[in-house]
Amino acid sequence: MLDYKAAIGYLFQIRERIRAVDLAGLYEYCYPKVAASENAIAEWEDSQMVSLPKQYKNFLLAADGWKNVSQDKSLFGLNDLSLASDSKYVKRLDYCVDNLDSTGDIKYILPIGASEYANDLYLLVLDKSSSFYGNVIWAAGEEIERYNDFDDFFLSLIAYSKYDYKLFTGIDYIE
Repeated sequence: MLDYKAAIGYLFQIRERIRAVDLAGLYEYCYPKVAASENAIAEWEDSQMVSLPKQYKNFLLAADGWKNVSQDKSLFGLNDLSLASDSKYVKRLDYCVDNLDSTGDIKYILPIGASEYANDLYLLVLDKSSSFYGNVIWAAGEEIERYNDFDDFFLSLIAYSKYDYKLFTGIDYIE
């Protein structure tokens, strides 16, 4: 399991190096939000009648969301998470749900992040009766990529940020 305080710090460091070479100001760079409490997470789970995977809880205990964690894509905090059918992010699922691979019961797909300007969604499968419980799906009209769990997903955010650095500079990101 990832040490999210360290992983968030590392990703923030990469993002700061990208900011330094983003002379045109293509992206907005934000700090991760202050950690959620275990009590707040438990209250959210009770209100939604679901159980969040341990890896995702560990992320929330280190940062309760992060605006523009990757380009214009944000990870939501507890206040933005909802399975309600009237949630603007759940409504965006209508554009991609038919193009997703197996997920279990569709009503247990939780949007945990989204793009501000495009149709990208980060989705967490919460159907405990499914073998896909804990999978994170990146969707944009269709399934782009699937991760076994939130740890794998977060590591991909680090890898994509290193690639962004290379796009800006023409050189590999070096620690």
